[in-house]
Amino acid sequence: MDVSAPPADPEDAGKWQMLAVIYVVLVLLLLIPLQIFWERRRRMKWNRLQWEHIAQSSRKCSAAFMAAFRIFCCLMVLVVDVVMVVRDPENPLVGGFSVFATFTVWSWTLIGVYMGLAGFASVLSALGKAPEAPGDELRSARCLCRIAWLLFEVMLPVSFLIFLAVWLILLPAAYKSTGTDMGLFSASSLAAHNLNFVFMLTEALLNRLCITSYHFIFVFYYGGLYVVFSWIFYAFHHFFFYFFIDWRYPLVLIGYTALLSMLTIFYFLGRCLVNCVKPPLYTWDLEQSSSGEESSASSESLE
Repeated sequence: MDVSAPPADPEDAGKWQMLAVIYVVLVLLLLIPLQIFWERRRRMKWNRLQWEHIAQSSRKCSAAFMAAFRIFCCLMVLVVDVVMVVRDPENPLVGGFSVFATFTVWSWTLIGVYMGLAGFASVLSALGKAPEAPGDELRSARCLCRIAWLLFEVMLPVSFLIFLAVWLILLPAAYKSTGTDMGLFSASSLAAHNLNFVFMLTEALLNRLCITSYHFIFVFYYGGLYVVFSWIFYAFHHFFFYFFIDWRYPLVLIGYTALLSMLTIFYFLGRCLVNCVKPPLYTWDLEQSSSGEESSASSESLE
């Protein structure tokens, strides 16, 4: 993706940096109380989450098959990450460990984390070592399930966004400006920009997880976390990978708004996608009956 590295800061850079920080703080001041309110109203549906939602398939696939698929994906992510670190001659700005400062590689690597956690759950289920009922789950097991669920909910729409952005925006722009693919057709780049969505779409087809509307705030947190990280990265390296989040220019507030807006749009596109490819038992029926949540807490659906 594009790297922005202006030679010098504009005179009014300090003003836009301050406004960028204020913008992010205001977003957090809105989201955190909203999450607390929804948590108290039991809208986040944590109580519905069970081990089998992470470990088992919504289709006629065994836990062993799910474990094999997920471990394969996790290993693929690890291999691609190593390749990008040790060999990227086409763009020295993202050589070495700097690749982990890009939004794409952040997301690609977190897909590997998700596959590792979910694969671990499937392995335990395949071996008959999984908790048999919610009451038997240890706190660490509940934590694993929640982290895996949130990673699935965030990484599916983010991978969809990255996939489309590369083919519809970045690749045409690269050919128009330089006449080359700018490394987007390298093996590692193709994997991080395409296999990411393939892995997550296949996962959505197979697993028992759905995307619940009230969790959209977590994709906001993810975008905000990357923005804050970009400030830290800028402090050490004095450049941004993406021009639209460069806090030295007036475009930054529009860029932040566009980023959060696109993440929200793709979050709900991902939700619709999941509910289209899932068997009816694992779709959004729980959200439609949220008023009776306590009375139906034993339901095996998840949403």
